[in-house]
Amino acid sequence: MERELRFYFGDQAHRAFLGHGFFDFSATPSPLHYHHYSEIHILLSGRGNYTINGVSYALQSGQALLIPAHLYHQTHGFIGDSRHIAFQITLPIPALCVKTLPAGMTGHFFQVIERYLAARKSEELSAFISLLATELVEPARDWSLPIQDRTHLIHEFFANHYHQPITLSDLAQVLGLSTKQAGRLLMHYTGRTFREELTRCRIEAARRMMAETNAPPLTVIAERVGYQSYSGFWKAFRGEK
Repeated sequence: MERELRFYFGDQAHRAFLGHGFFDFSATPSPLHYHHYSEIHILLSGRGNYTINGVSYALQSGQALLIPAHLYHQTHGFIGDSRHIAFQITLPIPALCVKTLPAGMTGHFFQVIERYLAARKSEELSAFISLLATELVEPARDWSLPIQDRTHLIHEFFANHYHQPITLSDLAQVLGLSTKQAGRLLMHYTGRTFREELTRCRIEAARRMMAETNAPPLTVIAERVGYQSYSGFWKAFRGEK
């Protein structure tokens, strides 16, 4: 189930997003994408490799990578026995940066997360995210609530899965709606059908890849953004303004 966690930064309430890729332990490559909210990556062990706005970054054990909203990025993979977590927060991050956390803080954070996942009691995790935000970005009442920001859910669904053979039924499952309701909601928020929005996301990602200094061949780009044939990709590319 999608969840959001409320935490405090100073006297202002903010949200951290948990579940369905918003709170993610995976250490696997990701497609080129961006988020509406700031994102924090933390590495407990191993090493992670990223490309952000065409620049390569390496994240080491015990470090945090802070990515501002709307910044295109891609995870290329992890080296060694990596333990990694990524989550989003509504607290604005002013600039891209890599920071080393105080000794022991990363391990403690992972323990707090594991206790939250086991018991679904949000108080400790919310307080720790407040502490983490204070440490990284520049203090804790809290509770978890179902995510109501459906524009966020829709964007994250396409940002994380545009390269896969997704359908309207998959989006409906994430939103907790019928396929007809999901289609209407998508049209309401974007003005596009599912196929139109999926095409837009794929072609936008393809254009970003094509603009890279060492851009791969178009056939490779077509495959990376989800097209099974170059002809299908080229037809969509020509039709997308």
